[in-house]
Amino acid sequence: KKKLYYLFLFNYIRARELNHRKFKSLLQELNSHYSDVLLHTAVRWLCRGKVLERFYSLRHEIILFLQENKKVLYSELENDSWWCILAFLCDITEKLGELNRGLQGENKIISEMASKVFAFEDKLKLYSEEIQNSVLIHFPTVVRAKEDDINISPQIYGIMTKYLSSLTEEFKRRFQELRNKHLITAFYS
Repeated sequence: KKKLYYLFLFNYIRARELNHRKFKSLLQELNSHYSDVLLHTAVRWLCRGKVLERFYSLRHEIILFLQENKKVLYSELENDSWWCILAFLCDITEKLGELNRGLQGENKIISEMASKVFAFEDKLKLYSEEIQNSVLIHFPTVVRAKEDDINISPQIYGIMTKYLSSLTEEFKRRFQELRNKHLITAFYS
């Protein structure tokens, strides 16, 4: 639901030419650090973390734009939890994109790629442990949210931990065969 709401807002601003021009004009008037929201398409899914981060960074401008255009502000925009989860998704999506970019390219050796995947699984476990202890060092957008006085409730820490645990389990499931082959290869080398 949260992802759908983000896409709804994004499409409201970006997909309608008049709204898009008005939003860019507002950003210019406010001397915003950014001049536009990034284009989000299925083809450019590797950039999704950057798109989410830009959307998060422009949250004040987006709220102002919606108010000026008499668009109904949904409760999510006034909800710290929603912004915290969006900030977390910015960070974790960026980390997944980094892993993906590290696995791409020519002349990659499967053992090196497997090592990157397994190292990422270990990082996910570390992230989960740190979040359980309210340590956010690996999540810069969440840190920025906290610095912006967005309240991160214990429930949000729980949601982030649960998400990381689910992601870790999904990695284990998807790469189990690779793990087995990697162990055999390591034994013979």
